[in-house]
Amino acid sequence: MTEHSPIYFQVADDLESLIVAGKYLPREKLPSENELVEKYQVSRLTIRRALSEIERKGLIYRRHGIGTFVSPYPQMNTFGFGGFTERCQKLGLETSSEVIKVGIIDDLPNYFINKLNFSKDNYPDNRYYIVERIRKIEQKSVAFETAYLPLGLYPALSDEYNPGTSLYQFLFNKYHVKRLYTQSIILPYISSKKEAERYFIKEGTPLLEVFFSVWGKAQQIVEYTHSFYTRDFPLRFRWED
Repeated sequence: MTEHSPIYFQVADDLESLIVAGKYLPREKLPSENELVEKYQVSRLTIRRALSEIERKGLIYRRHGIGTFVSPYPQMNTFGFGGFTERCQKLGLETSSEVIKVGIIDDLPNYFINKLNFSKDNYPDNRYYIVERIRKIEQKSVAFETAYLPLGLYPALSDEYNPGTSLYQFLFNKYHVKRLYTQSIILPYISSKKEAERYFIKEGTPLLEVFFSVWGKAQQIVEYTHSFYTRDFPLRFRWED
């Protein structure tokens, strides 16, 4: 989110970052509208529009006369979770990728930074490699994925990685990255006009929005991916308390 975005988007982005980072827990009541007005120094209308934007994503719900609460979203914790290509290969499925965007960025949205705990202390080169792809199974688009990786950990990534191939395998072969722990936050999502135009789908298509984090050695997050999955993706997960 940039400084040129509408104020209510900036407020929504900050609140979303706090929810995704776990500052507000599932079913926890958010501050009142008056408290949010005071905190962000904006109008009540701006706060209401920001809350409506977050509610549209399924992150919060409102109880009339009581307040606004964080949705009890499902979380998935797994070990040794492979990449998209590897998971599909195990199912005997043919995969391919359509690259939408590749590049280097100097900053991330607030909720990515909070979630990943990226800092200049951990990553002297505070830039990030970004690769955005449409993932396909049997030529059908099933996932829309944006991966963020700190260049401080992968200095040769922008020169040597072919974004049409498995990122998981490249990181393992080139940098010997071992996924010690992964976590996904899974949310229901209805595609907006933005996603419809970017990924060539119908506006209003039901999707699963997935925030996927990967921890490596020394408790460093070595990869972060933001994805949207269609109902055609063979996603399997188990619930854990």
